[in-house]
Amino acid sequence: MRISRSQTQWKTIIKDHQSSGLTVIEYYQQLQLSTSNFYAIKKKLGLSSSNFVRAKIPPTS
Repeated sequence: MRISRSQTQWKTIIKDHQSSGLTVIEYYQQLQLSTSNFYAIKKKLGLSSSNFVRAKIPPTS
């Protein structure tokens, strides 16, 4: 059975995961949710955190 969740509920789930210390797979298996759904919702809510920092490379002479 599919359960519909509000944006507030998803934000709470994601916040709880972050403080749980569990991996995405471990946490979402406990909730019986798919990890692909987690990443899609996180992106949709604008919560994806990118640790990528573009490096500036100086020109060589």
